[in-house]
Amino acid sequence: GARAMGGRSMLVRHCPTVTRAAMRRVAVAGVPILLIGMLAAPCVVVVATRAPDEVAIVNLIRHGEKISGLKVRMTADGEHRAQYLANCMAGPGRSRAMPLGAPVKVVASRVEEGRSCRPRDTVAPLAERLGLELDLECGKLDAACFARKVQELPANGTMVAAWQHSEIPALVQAMQVEALPADFLVWPVACSGWEPAYIFDNPGSSCYDLLWQVALTRPPGARRWRASSIRALSEGFAGSPHGLCMQDLAPEAPR
Repeated sequence: GARAMGGRSMLVRHCPTVTRAAMRRVAVAGVPILLIGMLAAPCVVVVATRAPDEVAIVNLIRHGEKISGLKVRMTADGEHRAQYLANCMAGPGRSRAMPLGAPVKVVASRVEEGRSCRPRDTVAPLAERLGLELDLECGKLDAACFARKVQELPANGTMVAAWQHSEIPALVQAMQVEALPADFLVWPVACSGWEPAYIFDNPGSSCYDLLWQVALTRPPGARRWRASSIRALSEGFAGSPHGLCMQDLAPEAPR
């Protein structure tokens, strides 16, 4: 009969006593079992199984393109990137960047008076497309606030967060990503992907197409997420607001 024990289940079939020589331990689909050879049909005891861990995703992106003359807003290319992200992240399909489907939470750093509104404007079209309220509660430097937002995610949920690139590594550290690689301690000065020529005349980083994806896991029934891994992906923006979803936002074939 089947028995449940705090997220674990056991399937036990009672068998007559047999000799040790008739027993051997094997594994089926990763689950250890005890196979008891008998003259008639074999007797199988599943020692223990556990429901798989719950998962969630956090996608961290830099705001859209800027130029020195625009103090708080994005260029037209940045606005086009925002529309591209809305098109490619809000659909029902899956991609490497959106393995769980469309986001359930969209976050950006709070807009302070006279300061940049680029993070907000980068993901506002995405939130609008999904009918979600854009969360602007956390200040640019308030990584602890952001980490609390991450803990609000439901199982199988995805968060997309747009921020100033200089502070994205602090968000990662606030999530306490396990065995954090050195590549994620600083946002890169440059990365692959299309960029308009004027970007390279700006001081600082010219990397806009990068997406840092943090995988969250927790045991069934647990309340706190654990940031188990991080990887770098590409948005695939090529300049058009209505361009094909490319790179890691390219749709994957249904499984």
